[in-house]
Amino acid sequence: MCNARAGMGKHTRIAHHVPERTRLKLSEKHRSKEEMRRIGEALESSPKARRVEVSPETGSIIVHHLPGALPDIRAILEDLGVVVASTTEIGLPSGDDQSALGAALVQAVNDLDRRLRLSSGGIFDLKVLIPAGLAALAVRQVLRQGLRIEAAPWYVLAYLAFDSFVKLHRPRGPGPERPD
Repeated sequence: MCNARAGMGKHTRIAHHVPERTRLKLSEKHRSKEEMRRIGEALESSPKARRVEVSPETGSIIVHHLPGALPDIRAILEDLGVVVASTTEIGLPSGDDQSALGAALVQAVNDLDRRLRLSSGGIFDLKVLIPAGLAALAVRQVLRQGLRIEAAPWYVLAYLAFDSFVKLHRPRGPGPERPD
């Protein structure tokens, strides 16, 4: 756990959470007084927030809120461009049998996808770029080797590893119940 926390300095993390109170420890990037005030005001504007305490001296923001508000807090932070470290560190569920490393990797991929979408004005995301890149590699292989069938090339195996990882670690949200 110590090593995991040591690497979290680049990201904001949830330092403590109980049903009606969450303490955020902001990353160095977001610790200026102006930035912390902006984040605090955005959090305070949530209908689920009761009160927000901003402490630039400690780099912390405490949000007093209604029970169940953590997803809203995370969404507000995401909208502001604040990357929040995985909640598995504080014992919150992140999916059935999902490892901390798996959750962190899924979160990093989701963050990259969101940033790509924002920076391209909604034109590109990983769901478009990865298949397009794989298709380009497939065309390249056909042009170089012809239509011969050989052992699976590295990129097919890499794609299958990535695809299966993402599908197996997809967050399960509320929805229709699945039959057993």
